[in-house]
Amino acid sequence: MKEAGPSMGDMAVPCGEETVGRLAARHVVYGVGEGQTLFYAGHRPAGFFLLVDGRVDLVPERGQAVEVRGPAILGLHHLMESQPYPVTALAARGARLVFVPRRVAAPEPRRRTTDHSSEPTAERVR
Repeated sequence: MKEAGPSMGDMAVPCGEETVGRLAARHVVYGVGEGQTLFYAGHRPAGFFLLVDGRVDLVPERGQAVEVRGPAILGLHHLMESQPYPVTALAARGARLVFVPRRVAAPEPRRRTTDHSSEPTAERVR
């Protein structure tokens, strides 16, 4: 198994302790069992993962698995671009993660509405 590098593109992005601290303060950090699937290749992201520490293996449908060590952000690019995951992510022993759901990470833009209820109808239809 090789370690994550440029070949993984935007799937895993290293991050600093400040980012870890900010996200961990706002979300639950949880441990996962070895071999637990975080997401599957071909599925659309429901959010992104922060790998606080430990390891996650990114397994492509073909080719060699890639090892990612924390701290790193997993799947943010695919969430923002609304693209399916290109790999399956499996937790290794000792992995601690934060999951940030889509509604928090990439909320839908709010629609602008204008309240014209106080204007006379004739003014609104002009």
